[in-house]
Amino acid sequence: MKWFVQLFRWFFKPRKIENLTLWGVTADNDSNNYFYFNKENNMKVARIEAAWVPSVSADVVSQMLVVMNESDGVPIVDITLSAEADSAVFEVPEKTSVTISVSAFDGTYTSDPASLTFSVEDLTKPLPPSAVSANIVEVIDTVS
Repeated sequence: MKWFVQLFRWFFKPRKIENLTLWGVTADNDSNNYFYFNKENNMKVARIEAAWVPSVSADVVSQMLVVMNESDGVPIVDITLSAEADSAVFEVPEKTSVTISVSAFDGTYTSDPASLTFSVEDLTKPLPPSAVSANIVEVIDTVS
């Protein structure tokens, strides 16, 4: 299944991102939707991957991704992506809360955004493990 996803992403490549210098964010001609925060002030940043399921509407021509800094209302990322894009990677400074919004555009109308508020903690200490899960891998019959 993973090879199918890779083949699908290769075939339906996102459009090339151009001229992105918004509030310290650069794309550096990266076709993988990676956005890098300006690190001139020597603070720690977290690289965040936002993922979503694109709109199932057949007439969608693009999607808008906006990552808004909650403390000052300034967008960290504000970019148009291809209709097939299903994720983006960007950097957020430590101790920052952001709202990530993705909306679909069909050439005339823009959908309501799908949004998520996400907080980056103080990155001085290590972050805890995440996504802990447990699965039964075998059933052992212990007959006496």
